[in-house]
Amino acid sequence: MGKGHAVSNKTVLVTGVSGYLGLHVAKALLEQGYGVRGTIRSGSKEMAVRDAFATETDRLSVAVCDLTSDEGWAEAFQGVDALIHVASPFILREPKDEQEYLRPAVEGTLRVMRFARDAGVTNAVVTSTYLTMSGHMFAGTFGPDDHTPMGDPTINAYIRSKVAAEEALWDFVSTHALDMRVSTIHPGAILGPPLGSDTAGTSVSTLRSMITGSVPGIPPISVPMVDVRDVALAHVAAMENTMVNGQRFAVCHPEPIRYLEVAKILRAAGYTKVPSREIPEALIRALAPINRELRSMKAFLGKSVYADTSNTTDSLRWKPRTIEQTVLDTAAAL
Repeated sequence: MGKGHAVSNKTVLVTGVSGYLGLHVAKALLEQGYGVRGTIRSGSKEMAVRDAFATETDRLSVAVCDLTSDEGWAEAFQGVDALIHVASPFILREPKDEQEYLRPAVEGTLRVMRFARDAGVTNAVVTSTYLTMSGHMFAGTFGPDDHTPMGDPTINAYIRSKVAAEEALWDFVSTHALDMRVSTIHPGAILGPPLGSDTAGTSVSTLRSMITGSVPGIPPISVPMVDVRDVALAHVAAMENTMVNGQRFAVCHPEPIRYLEVAKILRAAGYTKVPSREIPEALIRALAPINRELRSMKAFLGKSVYADTSNTTDSLRWKPRTIEQTVLDTAAAL
């Protein structure tokens, strides 16, 4: 459905609307004529959301709901036609007890799905990550039929929390919400221009530190990447396509992209502070125990996985923009 189609009689609830991806999902929906009810963890985020859509606020409402509490969800779902569940617990450090990640990820997903079902919402799209398909893989091609094993020793607490949340989702749908049409979106590392100011903990922050020259070198890793605007469009397409149900969509470029390639694009465009060399892997392994950022990077060392996105391109009629465009648009926005 293109721009200009007025579908304003339909309202979509977007959880985590103030986040990097949540804002883009809301923007894509508003541009296609939908009403959006966005949930935020605290009322202090409302102005930032409204500022991002200065011209669209008549079709945007905001509800304060937390994934860890039942409060406010029943009201938030009143008059809602579909759900796009983007929100996920935000914990910066690798926790001492991984239940700090797992419990809110699982309980938050189940809470949102339960309130959606009780409100009679029968159409839901849930954001996951490519790592629930490929978190255990070092090479080869992953796709919708691949599942990262919960007990894999190479995955971190964050990946395990996403695996647990997805397993809980499909279990809930198959036992308690058989008439709901549900699909999951599994983005690669997300880049692209932010609509708000909060990009902490995202791939955008990696790009920012490259542009400002605040890192000594380029992360020596290679990951499937994708533009935030294309991820948002995939969510809307999955929601709109009534033939799609119970499907998992890998949403990224099919081939992995090395951060060194990203650096080359930036340097060629005149960003002179971008380092030209990769950080040695041995250094990352040595410093990972004392540096949180390097510790999270360590999980990706030596990995280079390809994505089978054929069902995404076929079912959702989805085509990603070029990585050059994404990188340069992100840099310009920063």
